[in-house]
Amino acid sequence: LSTVGLEKTLAAALLGVLLLAAVRVRPVLFGVAAGLLALTRLDLVVFALLVLLGRPGLWRGWWRWLLTASAVALPWFTWSWFAFGSAVPDTLVIKQLQRSWGDWDFSNGLWLYHGAFPTAVVVSLLPPLLGLVCLPVLGALRAFRRAVRLWPWALLGAGGVAHHHVYTLLGVPPYHWYYAPGLIGLSLLLAGVLGAVWWELSL
Repeated sequence: LSTVGLEKTLAAALLGVLLLAAVRVRPVLFGVAAGLLALTRLDLVVFALLVLLGRPGLWRGWWRWLLTASAVALPWFTWSWFAFGSAVPDTLVIKQLQRSWGDWDFSNGLWLYHGAFPTAVVVSLLPPLLGLVCLPVLGALRAFRRAVRLWPWALLGAGGVAHHHVYTLLGVPPYHWYYAPGLIGLSLLLAGVLGAVWWELSL
């Protein structure tokens, strides 16, 4: 899931910070995390948007996270606009121009990797798939005001699903690191559920 030298390890750490901000409802920390996610990869903002939609408590201090995120991210995007002629990275454009590798694009690319590395792909997908199973269960429990403490983890899992969906719509090539944010979000959800289960069993 992580390619040495690329930004996915940093993205995982920042999603952890975003989760902390969501759990404790800390608008300034949320703004820092959202701004750093935007600087790391612009598409990671999808996670911040999902957390905002599902965590209304953050809106009570909306100006704090908005100002903080702007202070973190806007200096770079402004400088990039004047220095490079674009506020967004060129990779955002490259994604849309490359389209696919013949018959393989993001939507079916995991089957390509499964054909070459079946064991590695199955082991890599097991945690996020279990997290995906947990997502509707937590959604149903949330509707009955149960498992409320796990809701921020569910939002990160939903962010992973949304990120995967956005990349599928873009029809980008199936570079293996493109799958990492979705897998990280759902794996964090699974970790939260396992932690909650362990806590209940140990009481």
